[in-house]
Amino acid sequence: MKSQKDAFFSIPDIDSYIDKVMGSGNLVTHYNNGKLIGFVAFYCNDETMKHAFVSLIVVSPEMRNTGISCSLLETVVFMAKRKGMEKVRLEVKKNNHRAFGFYEKHGFKVNSQTEISYIMELPI
Repeated sequence: MKSQKDAFFSIPDIDSYIDKVMGSGNLVTHYNNGKLIGFVAFYCNDETMKHAFVSLIVVSPEMRNTGISCSLLETVVFMAKRKGMEKVRLEVKKNNHRAFGFYEKHGFKVNSQTEISYIMELPI
């Protein structure tokens, strides 16, 4: 994945981020004709609260609005349920209206907020 990382997203020090996720989290990728077009990074390791946490969902711009984000999110919910989680949580910036609408459409509700972001959750 690292060779295709610059194609459609930018995270400072993405290699360290990927290593961190792979160490204690989950990374689900979506390819089309051998090309990475989307992925989701998430954690299902909160055994006490039984919360999964979505760290990042990314889909290449030309593949947005094709259902890939929905598929990735459904995979998170499926895997979280299998691991005994009761909620899926995430953080979305207040100015990211597109992402907020996407999560709201999929049943996420605002649980709390910071100055710059909403913490949303979905009971599963």
